[in-house]
Amino acid sequence: MKTLLLLILLTSGICVRYLRWFAFLQQKEYRLDRLHLFLRSSEGRQELLRLIPQRSDLTRAGCKRPKLTSRIIVVMVLAFLLILSILLGALRIVDFQNPASISAVLSAILILYIGAPAIILIASAPTSVISSIVVRITALKAQRLMMLHKPIVIGITGSYGKSSTKALLSHLLSQNSTVFATPKSYNTLFSIVKSILRGYTNQKFAVIEYAAYVPGEIARITKYIHPNLAIITGFAPQHLGLFGSEDNIISAKAELVAALQPGEKVFSNGSSEETQEIARRGQSSQSVMHTVINWHDLFSDVHITEAGHLSFKYKTQVINTRIIGKQYIQNIALAWTVAALYLDESELVQAVRSFQPTESFITSNAHSSGRIIFDDGGSSNPKGFTEALELLATLPAKQKVVITPGIVDLGTSSDEIHQRLAERLNTVADQVWYVGETGKTTMQSILGTKMKTDQAEILSLLQSKNQSGIVLVEGRMPAWIQNSLQETKE
Repeated sequence: MKTLLLLILLTSGICVRYLRWFAFLQQKEYRLDRLHLFLRSSEGRQELLRLIPQRSDLTRAGCKRPKLTSRIIVVMVLAFLLILSILLGALRIVDFQNPASISAVLSAILILYIGAPAIILIASAPTSVISSIVVRITALKAQRLMMLHKPIVIGITGSYGKSSTKALLSHLLSQNSTVFATPKSYNTLFSIVKSILRGYTNQKFAVIEYAAYVPGEIARITKYIHPNLAIITGFAPQHLGLFGSEDNIISAKAELVAALQPGEKVFSNGSSEETQEIARRGQSSQSVMHTVINWHDLFSDVHITEAGHLSFKYKTQVINTRIIGKQYIQNIALAWTVAALYLDESELVQAVRSFQPTESFITSNAHSSGRIIFDDGGSSNPKGFTEALELLATLPAKQKVVITPGIVDLGTSSDEIHQRLAERLNTVADQVWYVGETGKTTMQSILGTKMKTDQAEILSLLQSKNQSGIVLVEGRMPAWIQNSLQETKE
């Protein structure tokens, strides 16, 4: 019985550890640079030493696992075959009469258990080669399609605000033209070209996000999907651990502007000097027309309603929107200015009024607990996090709670950035429910008892009924809490 129990525990532990690392591999997009940065972080080091499964790992909600895609399934199969070959090799030399030989096999199993990250990384290598070939073929097909129909390609880049600006601009342009836009936050080469092949059907405009983790990636995208106009939305030290410096981020984003032809236009966010530097650096080798957009040159009386909705004036016309948060006014200004090249004022006013925010914007819903959930989920960055906190500060509520996993890929700036966020959280939030590991120690040192980290306690607090107040969701939530956040009030 003890042997059976030990076998069950060992098997469970192996399954949990491998599933978690398959999920991390997928989450980091199979990239060695992102995995390396993760392993250097406190969260990654803790994960390497996480050899004993927790009780929550054995539940459906708490078990971290990858989304089953064709690539991760291939990696899983290759990892299994690699493990099997190692075990079979060890069994060939085992002498069951020799305790030392048996110990060697047990040691091999233990190494396979502890070395799960290395095994999975080795298993993923062949898929990286296949992936690069598939990406190249798909990109060439998309390139031919775009060259055949020659749409006006509007490229959008920046550290934040790409998806929301894309959604706004697509809606405005669609008032009198056909528009294709990459879905969700698709902004890597493969996701862009795949979505073009699936959804582009000779529309007049193609609104596309261009993103990068390191210099050279945007330039690679523009070789296949060439922009005719560029928008630079904003700047923040996002993925600083991968870029290495803010200057490298600026250079990487400038690759979109550098791809423009002489006489083509780039529009930059006037509230950010770094954003303007991106445009200037990109146009240094081209005769590109650079326009700096300041929202206060277009709009006035910008404020939010008690429900948090954005309202402003264009000349004498009041424009009430369904957008939550004052911070989106700059996105509207950028989209408005570009769309004004093709629409008249009355069309623009009506289009902004009718715009229905997508998942790229902060959304709100009444939770089953009685609280109002303001969801700013998805990828988080220091600028967006700060602006969400400023929104929370202006909203009237009996209790204000922020739930966040922290911000990843910040490299050596992680502690400094999380400290600044914690200091602002300390003045705005009554409680902070922390559901990640990155920045956790830094946050805890400032927030103290305001910060809750225990999963069971957080779920209990969220699910308690007859509550009031606001919960701000900032960042991508782990699976164990997602379902509870989506429980709307009946």
